Amino acid sequence: MIKNIILDLDSTVFDTHGLRRPYPDVHPMLKSLTAKHSFMLLTAGNTFAQWQKIKECDIVDYMAAIMVVKKPEDKEQALTSLIAAHHFLPENVAVVGDRVDIEIAYANKIGCTSVWIRRGKHTLKVPLSVEQKPTHTISSLAELGALLDLVV
Repeated sequence: MIKNIILDLDSTVFDTHGLRRPYPDVHPMLKSLTAKHSFMLLTAGNTFAQWQKIKECDIVDYMAAIMVVKKPEDKEQALTSLIAAHHFLPENVAVVGDRVDIEIAYANKIGCTSVWIRRGKHTLKVPLSVEQKPTHTISSLAELGALLDLVV
């Protein structure tokens, strides 16, 4: 059963390539799921710029933890660290991200449920290996609640 959700920021929560603001489905999803799930945010990039986007999204109060790493490749170790620090079992964690080569591959590698949200600049990328194949695919965070209800 999925109890913990780790979200990516860019192109998952924050529209970095369109209107440069939080996606409209973020707050309704968080409000509807926080009673049953804990949330964390894992993002890569310039620390100051990422925190500006996080603040603009107004999601800090929903997050049990927020971690900003320098490069997308650093997310693998960060994901492992977040899960260990919070004493989560990987099978109880869903990682939601827009990149099959980063969030999806790393989630699969450590045994989490991977949820590929197909939006942003990586929408047309296709998995190039079994490791990059998502457990589930959605096009909006509004779909996440129904998906989690189906996952047992």
